[in-house]
Amino acid sequence: MTRSLLLCCAFFVLASCKTTDLKMFDEIDLGQLTTTTLDKISDLSDKTDAKETEFGYEVSQVLLEDSEILNNDEVQLYVNQVGQWLVQNSERPELKWHFVVLNDNNFNAFAAPGGFVFITSGTLLRLHNEAELAGILAHEIAHILKRHYLNALQKQTSLDLVSDVSILAYQMSNNRKGRSSDKTQENADLAEQISSGVDTLYANGLARGDEEEADKMAVILMARAGYDPYAYITVLQKIASEKPGASAWLRFMKRHPPASDRLIELEPVMDKAFPNPVGYETVQPRYQQLRVFHR
Repeated sequence: MTRSLLLCCAFFVLASCKTTDLKMFDEIDLGQLTTTTLDKISDLSDKTDAKETEFGYEVSQVLLEDSEILNNDEVQLYVNQVGQWLVQNSERPELKWHFVVLNDNNFNAFAAPGGFVFITSGTLLRLHNEAELAGILAHEIAHILKRHYLNALQKQTSLDLVSDVSILAYQMSNNRKGRSSDKTQENADLAEQISSGVDTLYANGLARGDEEEADKMAVILMARAGYDPYAYITVLQKIASEKPGASAWLRFMKRHPPASDRLIELEPVMDKAFPNPVGYETVQPRYQQLRVFHR
């Protein structure tokens, strides 16, 4: 079966699969989730997928405090289908992955630990085909696969993070809701410090090496899924040519290395891995049918 036929078949199979339930981003009491997970550890990277996802949910709540989810079921479903197909070709398909489009005209995409990926409607409007969308999602997926945010948060807070991430998630939830907690004040203070660390990390961005690693993983992941990996080069070229102006764009650029440098780093990977890129798809017609272009 050719890559293009496999890509089309997989997309329509995923159309019948469960995608992100946006209601999950309503207020959820995580208390019950912590009753049997009070073990102590010294490294967040040792946590199970379920605990990482629970923690990532609370990180997402911090990040989405001033955001609005796009009210367009067609677009939400479409982006989920692309994202879910990509993760099925990744090393961590067992995570509970969630792909959410935000109602924001700015160019932006980001992720949270445990399988949460967010992209703005403004980004979708700037893209020309499904492969470009896949490239952006694959980059954010790569950050989660390599636990870049978890590792960076540990360094950002200068904490041993000896408390279980389930407890941290529970405390972050209580702090955000203004509730009193039945946990220790030490845990509450730690959760507040983690929340502050999240704000700082996402304002300043990941390390340059993390971004470059995510770029390289993105093109490989795209190719595995049948997408033209050179569509990601097009995305980086668009970023490089974007005219700075809006404060949101300047914040985006602050969080990432210069696109020109990223292209230079990717060049040897592309030359070695894809010297003759045949059989990959951009899937432009399907992308252009999205109603997001007719709002």
